[in-house]
Amino acid sequence: MDPLRYPNNASRVGLVGILLSGTTLTWFTPLLEKESPLLNNFEEFISEFKACFGDTDSIRMTINKI
Repeated sequence: MDPLRYPNNASRVGLVGILLSGTTLTWFTPLLEKESPLLNNFEEFISEFKACFGDTDSIRMTINKI
């Protein structure tokens, strides 16, 4: 990411938000409506996003890749 264009957590979360669609956008919309604290904390936002949409069985996937 361009640190000058996205200098703070809110702008980084916003960038990700405009790229979402489908199920992920459905998950994101209530965050906007409720003005969730996640909107101002990029690391927490990504952590929550991964918890909802990340690999649910990372150990099995790692073993398969090996």
